[in-house]
Amino acid sequence: MLLTKVDPAVPAPVNEVIRKWPWSDFSWTAVGAEILHLAIILIIGIFIIRIIRRTIAWICKRHASGRSMTHFIDTAVRILLNFLLIIILAHEMGFETASLVAILGSIGIAIGLGLQGTLSDLASGILIIIIRPIRYGDFVFLGTSNELLEVKEICFFNTVFINPRGFTYIVPNKKIIQNDIINLSKQDWVKLKVEFSIAYDADIQAVRNLLLNVLKNEPRLKPDETAAVSVTELADSGINMAALAFVRPADYLATTAALREAIKQALDKEGIEIPYPQMELRMYEKKK
Repeated sequence: MLLTKVDPAVPAPVNEVIRKWPWSDFSWTAVGAEILHLAIILIIGIFIIRIIRRTIAWICKRHASGRSMTHFIDTAVRILLNFLLIIILAHEMGFETASLVAILGSIGIAIGLGLQGTLSDLASGILIIIIRPIRYGDFVFLGTSNELLEVKEICFFNTVFINPRGFTYIVPNKKIIQNDIINLSKQDWVKLKVEFSIAYDADIQAVRNLLLNVLKNEPRLKPDETAAVSVTELADSGINMAALAFVRPADYLATTAALREAIKQALDKEGIEIPYPQMELRMYEKKK
């Protein structure tokens, strides 16, 4: 069926244009068949990609791969398979796929030159996934920061952290690789340290026994004999001591805060002075 035809009522030049128009031999049947052919390829391709991704997820789960590794592999496979599907569809539509790949490669090089910093983040993200200095759910200190952060997601270019106040930190992966990382979650138990001071006239052994009892009554601490109370420094205004005990990484901050309060209350109850810097001012009256 022809979409257009020569009309005797139309001037000859116009008929000549219509006759030479490329779509004058257009066939709805052929176009419909081609669209159906491409739709079938697209549906089958999406179905195969879904099966491959589910298979890879099952393999990662069976080999106990971390959430970050599974997410990284799934994302890479999804991008690669979708790109191959686009190439197949372009080939079926009559495009020169070799030229298309060359054009996409050139675009990729240009984008790569313009996004060198981003590519550094990508390379750092791959290192984090492979070396695994941090994983999903870990509790870490980054660099010189004293704020404990929980790892929520490791992406290609950045890593998402949550701090104890619920703030979301999005840190480029390059900065994570370049900074020191203190990962509390590498061990099942970590030792917390709560420092305090007592006056020089206080009985050290009595204070030790008192605070060992405080540590014993804290349910989040490791129930063994590793808890200790020791002298750390003979300072100018008092004796500095520290309470040491093992705790789960997830309970580190909450237990530390609870112990500070419990130690203060125990010392006040026993009348043990907590020294602090003081200044003594003496006034002299000059006699005339």
